[in-house]
Amino acid sequence: MHTRSALSAVSALSAPNRDRTPEAPMSQPHRTRAADLGPVVWRRPAGTGDDTHDGVEFAVLDDGRVAVRNAADPDGPVLLYTPAEISAFVDGAKKGEFDDMLD
Repeated sequence: MHTRSALSAVSALSAPNRDRTPEAPMSQPHRTRAADLGPVVWRRPAGTGDDTHDGVEFAVLDDGRVAVRNAADPDGPVLLYTPAEISAFVDGAKKGEFDDMLD
């Protein structure tokens, strides 16, 4: 099943990896907060309204990474992903690999 591969590509960065050394940096900095990113344009999926705090928001950073934050905590922590990681997630979502997570 492809769910594991696409989900692994995205979720692997959200958990610390004890095997990493300073010579093998992670693409996910720890404790990054939205306020630390400076001025970025946050986008929401079309199904969420502008006045709601439900869901997640996405921003493409100058270096190409994609920041993801909880809309209910706009100054809170963010997860940072490479374009390849976001592409793997979006591809899996388009294929329905996460449909079992929906109500």
